[in-house]
Amino acid sequence: MEKIIGIFDEQAVYAERFKRYINERKDIGCFAVTFQKEEELLDYCARKKLSCLVAGEEAAKQLKDQSLPCGVRMWILTGREPAAVEAEGRHFLFRYQKAGEIIRQILLVEMAREEYMSELFTVLSVESCRLAAEYADRLLQELAEKGKTLFLPWDPFYGYGRTDSGDGAGASLSELLYLVRKDREQARRLFDGLPKRNGAEYFCGPEYCTDLWQYSAEEMRQLVLCCREYGGYKHVVFLCGAFHEGAVSIMNQSCQVCLVTSETPEGKQRKQEFYRQMKYAGEQGVLSRVVEITVSTEQGV
Repeated sequence: MEKIIGIFDEQAVYAERFKRYINERKDIGCFAVTFQKEEELLDYCARKKLSCLVAGEEAAKQLKDQSLPCGVRMWILTGREPAAVEAEGRHFLFRYQKAGEIIRQILLVEMAREEYMSELFTVLSVESCRLAAEYADRLLQELAEKGKTLFLPWDPFYGYGRTDSGDGAGASLSELLYLVRKDREQARRLFDGLPKRNGAEYFCGPEYCTDLWQYSAEEMRQLVLCCREYGGYKHVVFLCGAFHEGAVSIMNQSCQVCLVTSETPEGKQRKQEFYRQMKYAGEQGVLSRVVEITVSTEQGV
């Protein structure tokens, strides 16, 4: 699939020449689109997914970080050679160099970013929140031994308060979701100094019984991208608890969906109902990622 590169530059002639160069080169797997106004750019982002945005310094000043969808990296064209490619959380490019060299720098960083994107695991149970939570604890411990791991518990009723000791440290998922939409830089800071559980850093459960229904699929996608990029995690574990349709977007982004059920007749029946609902909804992507975890009610997880 071609990568779509957006170009938003105050120098219209430069932007058109750069776009023409990219679109005429079929060997680099990129397609470029130019924008003259911020409204045009945001409207395009609402319909299609940009891989990255190349913007002139003046044009970049028109854009606030929160204007772009999470996961769209902005490369800023500058008239002076930058001391580093990345500075202050932004990527800079010297505009007065060959177009091929600009593209090469962008693709090298983007390829490395995709290669090291963390793996996402969703844990849920259609039978019991307790079963899902117990299995998530075991999974966290296993993954944390292999690399840096983040825990996102969505069950506000299973004791995921501010910290295990009950003090006020740590940030909640409610805060993260709010800042992902309002202030990306503050959202990034929330990942500093998170408390740990079974070797994994974690956000506390959503406050005020935050309901997945109130968030769109795009907001859930941005939440996942934010967690994958900002903390340098190798693994992210999302505890859905009981099945909730609002979590389908996250399940679609997961490398594995851990469906935890028991051997009881009720467990088997609810598992069959889950598969029926997913097939009826056309969620074949979710079903292709499901790994069944069957536990004994006597022995626990």
